[in-house]
Amino acid sequence: MGRVLLLEDNPELLDVLREVVMIAGHDVRTATNGREGLEILLDLSRAPEIIICDLVMPEMDGITFVRQLRANPQWNNIFCIAMSGAKHEAKLALEAGADHYLVKPFSIHELNDILEARYSTK
Repeated sequence: MGRVLLLEDNPELLDVLREVVMIAGHDVRTATNGREGLEILLDLSRAPEIIICDLVMPEMDGITFVRQLRANPQWNNIFCIAMSGAKHEAKLALEAGADHYLVKPFSIHELNDILEARYSTK
C-alpha cells in the first residue's frame, strides 16, 4: 500500500507495531528516537506518506521531532500520527503539527482503521 516511518523506543512495542503495519501491506522503516527518524527522512529518496511517532523517546522526543518535521516544507504533506500513554499530551502533539493522536494502549484495529482511512482519501 504505502510507506510508513515508525518511531518507538520500546523494542517490544516497535516489533509489534512494525509487524502490524507490514501485515497491512505497508513498507515500514523504523527509528528508536526523533534524531534517528530525521536522519532516515533525509536519507530516503521518497518520503513516507505516514509517520507514526511516540512522544516519549530518548535523544529527541516526539514533540521536537514533529516540530522539525513540520518546519521542512518538503515533509508538510506527510500524515503524522503521534502516540503516548498520556491523554493530556494530545493537545501539545496536535499543536506541534501532528495530524492525529493515539492514546496507548490502543487497539490494532484502531491503528489499522486510521491507516485505511488515510490511504482511502489519497
